[in-house]
Amino acid sequence: SPKKKGLPDNSYVVMKLELGNLQSVRDFVSNLKAFKAARPLTHLICNAAVYKPKDPEPAWTDDGFEMSMGVNHLGHFLLVHLLMDDMSRAKGARVCIVGSITGNTNTVGGGLVYPQADLGKLQGFEKGAKKPVAMADGKPFFGAKAYKDSK
Repeated sequence: SPKKKGLPDNSYVVMKLELGNLQSVRDFVSNLKAFKAARPLTHLICNAAVYKPKDPEPAWTDDGFEMSMGVNHLGHFLLVHLLMDDMSRAKGARVCIVGSITGNTNTVGGGLVYPQADLGKLQGFEKGAKKPVAMADGKPFFGAKAYKDSK
């Protein structure tokens, strides 16, 4: 916690953001812009993720997307998209999107541990990428692959 790290109360602000709800992302950006007013936003680190490799059935975001893809990819995408104009005006601004080695086929976690990430031809997105379509490639749900595909 910030207090355990010795940060003064006036040096940080806690704001609610639920990446599995696209309206929450929009509300967060609106609140952040109001809070920061004329101060530039110079750094954004996207690190949140859900990882449920053993789930036999998909979980869904409030917007109807498979949870891994919705939180790990789509929520972050919308967040960056909505902040990009502000950040592009800031000197030296940076966005860091934290990935995972499990999505890389040339690593032990991604290449040697079944299943490998594979988006196919994005057939799941062609079908709308919403419930009941859980996987980007349109194939049946597999929790570990859903996580890898989202990264």
